[in-house]
Amino acid sequence: MNITKEFWFQAAHRLETHDGPCSKLHGHGYRVVIELEGDIEIRENHYSLGMVKDYGRISHAMKSIIDENLDHRFLVAAGQGAPSLRLANLMKAIGEEEYSVLPIKATTAEEIARWILRMAQQEMGRLVVACTVHETNTTSARIDGWQVKASQ
Repeated sequence: MNITKEFWFQAAHRLETHDGPCSKLHGHGYRVVIELEGDIEIRENHYSLGMVKDYGRISHAMKSIIDENLDHRFLVAAGQGAPSLRLANLMKAIGEEEYSVLPIKATTAEEIARWILRMAQQEMGRLVVACTVHETNTTSARIDGWQVKASQ
């Protein structure tokens, strides 16, 4: 059985090596879809809750990932070039600390999806089988759990 839950966040980023307008500072209203797969939960005394995972528990786990790291932040990739890291340091110097340096290569939808999937799996285990990040209404990146190596 597969279930999904959607989340939204607003964030700014720039793709320094992109040959086009995305190299400039800009933002998106992101939509994230987390997919879980498993059997319907059986609790003690063989009582079935009739669900793979409680949606409230999914929301709680994802809230910390999104609210503390992504929402209303300037996203910087640790593997990104010096200009974005300098901008993040400048923001910190002026007291604006709403940025996140993520352990990814670039702040693309693909890399953000991979990072969210890893974080969601850490919070909820291997029930989390996929993550889709919609950067716009017409573009998205999806990663399945088997595509994420333990070392990434």
